[in-house]
Amino acid sequence: MNWSEAKKHLRQALPEESDREKDSLFFLIYEDLCGETRKTFLIEPRRDMSLEQEAQFLSITRRLQNHEPVQYILGKGHFFGRDFKVSPAVLIPRPETEELIHWAMTEVLATEGRCLDLGTGSGCLAVTWAAECPGWEVQGWDISTEALEVARENAASIVPQAPIEFHRADMLEPPRLDQPFDVMLSNPPYVRYMEQERMHPRVIEHEPSSALWVPNDDPLRFYQALARIADQGLRPDGHLFVEINQYLAKETEDLFRRSGFSWVHLKHDLSGNARLMHVRK
Repeated sequence: MNWSEAKKHLRQALPEESDREKDSLFFLIYEDLCGETRKTFLIEPRRDMSLEQEAQFLSITRRLQNHEPVQYILGKGHFFGRDFKVSPAVLIPRPETEELIHWAMTEVLATEGRCLDLGTGSGCLAVTWAAECPGWEVQGWDISTEALEVARENAASIVPQAPIEFHRADMLEPPRLDQPFDVMLSNPPYVRYMEQERMHPRVIEHEPSSALWVPNDDPLRFYQALARIADQGLRPDGHLFVEINQYLAKETEDLFRRSGFSWVHLKHDLSGNARLMHVRK
């Protein structure tokens, strides 16, 4: 099989996906198996695959047919220009979360300070902040020991010079903060179980449920926790940046205002969804 035939095979194997998504999947696989860019494919689309590449490609295609995310299959996800290790213990980094940290870095101009990532998962927010803001102290919290292992591996491989601290902590029952933070970042669980019908099967079946879902009758529980943590642990001029449920933007804003935060700014993501929030005292 050559690579052009492989691309055609993948398109036929995934009829439910859009052509754009199929092409994206193909080039992620191509770049991983070949170690080359899509430009090479465009120059040599009919280059033969090795027997090992063909076997790996067909195996990956079968796993994709079972709705397994390509990032878990390849063991990595792209975030803010870097490859992060991912596993089924952590959420796959998403473009909306890239928008969150980009917004935070454009709003916070200090060259040093203390940053806390709550619900760190793969560590993509904490590690990116440490990489882009080298004068800062950074911490990441997560309740999952498996997620913290992934986060530590990403920190060691991407910013080995940065002393990022990762701690096992439950946002709903947080530890006492000995020192205040200048910035807090969080992409907490916020999808209600009633919204599952809007989600792709690969999300429902494979991504960690504890990082996704909240009860229908208590969907803002993690934002209530974040408000308490920020009230106690942010400096008076500090910043909290969070990703939110687009269907609960007004309710989330009201929650922060009732919690004593006078400045709450909602921002839409590039898809036009009310997805990002910046909160200050």
